[in-house]
Amino acid sequence: MSATDEFMAALAASLRGSRRARNRLLTEIRAHVEDAADAERSTGMNDADTEATILERLGSPQALGQAWSETHAERRRTAHKRCLGVVAASLAGVTLLGVTQHAEGGRNESPRRPSQIPVERGSAPRRHSAGSASPFQEGGQWGKHGFPRYRKPMRFGGQ
Repeated sequence: MSATDEFMAALAASLRGSRRARNRLLTEIRAHVEDAADAERSTGMNDADTEATILERLGSPQALGQAWSETHAERRRTAHKRCLGVVAASLAGVTLLGVTQHAEGGRNESPRRPSQIPVERGSAPRRHSAGSASPFQEGGQWGKHGFPRYRKPMRFGGQ
């Protein structure tokens, strides 16, 4: 096991957070170490000294892991607070809308079908006289499926 592998194993053991975030950080650090090693080798430094120099620049894996874990935890807390703020603002908006509608007398109701009109106890159901059309018959207010009938707009000019 190389010094870089030992460093990465110690760093992985000291990291806290989601597996996805930890793996992303480890992949990123390994790529930086390899890039730095290539740059040092191009200057003429040998492999053993290159690896030791780069890992020394990074510092101890425990300190690096602890610093990342604290920063990561702070970001998660900030994201949770932001999410909670959005939920609270949405709830306040819905509550305000409900209070406003209630103060105005509720929602506007569409016309009721005859079957939805409350009937007083003891009274006979409403009947249509022979000359008047039932709301459900042709020419009535309601269509055959119980929805308000669509009426074409009137044209002016006698057409």
